[in-house]
Amino acid sequence: FKETIDSLLVFAALFSGVITSFIITTISSLQPDYSQIAAILLVEQVQLLRAAGNSTAINAIPKSSVDLGNASVDTHDLWINGLFLASLSLALVTALLSVLVKQWLQAYSSISAGNAKQRAMIRQFRYDGLVKWKVPEIVGALPLILHMSLALFLIGLSLYFSVLHSSLSWIVVTVTSLAFTCYFGSVLIPQLWIECPYKIPLLFILIKHGVHVFELLIWLFRCGVAKSLGDGEHFKKEQGYPSLSKASLKDAELEHLDAGDRMHLVSADILAWLVSLESNPSAKPVCSAK
Repeated sequence: FKETIDSLLVFAALFSGVITSFIITTISSLQPDYSQIAAILLVEQVQLLRAAGNSTAINAIPKSSVDLGNASVDTHDLWINGLFLASLSLALVTALLSVLVKQWLQAYSSISAGNAKQRAMIRQFRYDGLVKWKVPEIVGALPLILHMSLALFLIGLSLYFSVLHSSLSWIVVTVTSLAFTCYFGSVLIPQLWIECPYKIPLLFILIKHGVHVFELLIWLFRCGVAKSLGDGEHFKKEQGYPSLSKASLKDAELEHLDAGDRMHLVSADILAWLVSLESNPSAKPVCSAK
């Protein structure tokens, strides 16, 4: 996990710097525009001076609409800054959690002096703790938090350029849409073709449960329709209650390999790979005998 954590820390640091530069530019839009307010007040003052010189009634001069106590903020500015700040927060949370996980892994790998039996027992004890307390799952969730941060930033960037210039916004929106399409496509394709390497283990499990919930809702709807037609018991016997298939990635892959002759084909590929290894000549006669 150390290389993954180091990569996340570097990316989160660089990405936070990029977001901060945009926030510095856009945060001023949440404050009153004092230069515009001063210009409005100066115009009103000039009108009052002209009215005094022309013997015009002061009440005839329209009052300025400046209200410093209730300065309104444009909705676009609120959305843009809110998305940028949420993106920055998620990036900083990713960096913080990455540092914590790095310290956990350092504590796991630092085994004190002792005999071989004691070191082996301490190592296994700590490994069982990592598995029990879901440290691998936490490490797998860190890139997802960074993905969410990047998604919020791209949405905010699209809104930011839509305010500046519509033509530029279409470029950002197109790139963002393509990125989201590729991302969600890479997440959903392994659900249909398990051999596809575009796998994120944590998202694979979550989507598997989501598909199960969707199938359960469809089953309940069809069961309700069957009951209204007086055929509910027959429907339950025929269709049965939808059960959750192998949720973990490892179990799903093993289930796929057990189907048909895939296990034999993969075994043949393994033997062919062993034969191709020039650094292991002892494997060649064994594989040839097979």
